[in-house]
Amino acid sequence: MSFIQAKKNLIKIFALICILCFTLCGCENKELPEHQDTNEGTVDGVSFVVTSEESNFVKLEMVNGDIMIIQLYPEGAPITVKNFKKLVSQKFYDGLVFHRISPNFVIQTGDPTGLGSGGSKETIFGEFGINGYSNPIPHEKGTLSMARLGHDYDSASSQIFICLNDETASQLNGSYASFGKVIAGMSTVDKIGSTPVQSERPVQEQRISSIRFVTVTQ
Repeated sequence: MSFIQAKKNLIKIFALICILCFTLCGCENKELPEHQDTNEGTVDGVSFVVTSEESNFVKLEMVNGDIMIIQLYPEGAPITVKNFKKLVSQKFYDGLVFHRISPNFVIQTGDPTGLGSGGSKETIFGEFGINGYSNPIPHEKGTLSMARLGHDYDSASSQIFICLNDETASQLNGSYASFGKVIAGMSTVDKIGSTPVQSERPVQEQRISSIRFVTVTQ
């Protein structure tokens, strides 16, 4: 075999190796398909359809497809509900995680940093008793309420929590702005709430896919 022929053969072998490596790398880097949100369905006997219009019902869907339906109560906490609806319209909560899980107490989300110290740009008046506002919505299992910074009663912005237990939730009455309740999919809430934690941070990520306005029939 001549030197030139041997060189040609080596080039062919090298080219085949490159093609093989490229193919293997392409397979390894192939992204998994994104979760496709559910636009209509039924959860615990409550049927929902996603709507582009604001409503007093929202669907919170996790990236694993688990769903909860939440009813909002603007008559009890109008400022809080208006703020939450604005954030939902802006798709603010899409992709955020439940950064805090306090077993048998609350699950909390709404921080873009995922660390528990962030929020949206605007803060709102705290609609609860110790801030001079009579909020009729009780804290109980499934209640949706606003988190805030310590003794700054008007510091709530986007962080929200859902109560896990009637007894532990009742201590929050008069101190936090409750404004909604999970009416379907409480098993999703319980599933998130039972996630193993370290210092109230979930060991396994609990990420929201989206929160959308829905119309419901029961």
